Amino acid sequence: MGFRKTDGWVEAKQLDYLLRELARSEADGRLSPELRQELLTGLELEQERRRSELAGLKEQQKLRLGRRLLMFFGSGALALGLGFFILDHYDWFSSVFEFIRQLVDIFLRMPPQVRALELLAATGLLFWVSLSRRESLEKSAWVFVCLGLAGLLFYDAFVVPDWLFGGSYTHWEHLLAGVLLFGWGYRVSLRTVMYAGLILTCGWLGGGTEYDFACYVIWMKDPVLFLPFSACLLTLGAWIERYGNKYAVAPVEITALLGLFLALLILSIGGYDGHPSLGLGPVSAVWFVVLLTVVSCAAVAVGIKYGRSRYYGFGLTFLSIDLYTRFYEIFNGWLPRSLFWLIFGALLLIGGRYVNRLIKTFSLKTV
Repeated sequence: MGFRKTDGWVEAKQLDYLLRELARSEADGRLSPELRQELLTGLELEQERRRSELAGLKEQQKLRLGRRLLMFFGSGALALGLGFFILDHYDWFSSVFEFIRQLVDIFLRMPPQVRALELLAATGLLFWVSLSRRESLEKSAWVFVCLGLAGLLFYDAFVVPDWLFGGSYTHWEHLLAGVLLFGWGYRVSLRTVMYAGLILTCGWLGGGTEYDFACYVIWMKDPVLFLPFSACLLTLGAWIERYGNKYAVAPVEITALLGLFLALLILSIGGYDGHPSLGLGPVSAVWFVVLLTVVSCAAVAVGIKYGRSRYYGFGLTFLSIDLYTRFYEIFNGWLPRSLFWLIFGALLLIGGRYVNRLIKTFSLKTV
């Protein structure tokens, strides 16, 4: 018989054992030669069929890998081309941006009473949409309505309290609004509202605002505070995934990972000046560079081991940014930039081939 022991759906040891058992059964008289031959023929046909399916899966894997690489490099090329085009037509784009800024500035200078009415109307509409369109929200245009209402809530939560409290408030209403929005989104399983609540909470944790273009703008006043905050959010996400509404895991994890990596990236560039009221002294940026690298590698390892795409996605992204930033701190000019992207692209191709080999090995073991 033409059996192959290197691939197919039966391993070599299993095939040897099966052939020995068939021969022993025929020798003991429990199996007729005709039936044994029929079983062997059926086994060989099944082996060939599964081998053909496996070959088809291998080709599909190669096509998927090629598609990912093409999309990755194509997106990068488009982004670079768009950036160079904007730089080449900077005067025209700057005039357009200035016109848009003036329109936004007119809108933001409305009286606080009007902003308060907008806040109440946006809150009511957001709750109505989340209740009446809950089942079809994530698959329809209503998600854009909720995003717009959440954005209006996000801005009004900064302007209205200033009018009510005369500028003497301490931003605690931002935390309250964030917790209430997240709780409402968790209750109705609406991720848009959850994101709005988490953004407000992160804005409160930022601890400071600056007045620019007649509106308040959030900024990271103390990035180090986002490290324990992100750790708490990751713990909350793990608890929700095990005991709570799994629909809320993605917003919590994305917010936590984004806050964690952005804080580490900012600290790795400028270091930390310290916080006397918290008893924290200055820390060199070198330590945050090491911490960002370690955390990025750990996120990639956890994502690959447990199949968590968000973890290795954020890890690979910020590890690439970290390497890119460190490279430009030492080298500058067009030639070093070209060498960086050539080496980085070659490493990506090598990594893609290695991952494809791992996929093939895994497929051979599982088929």
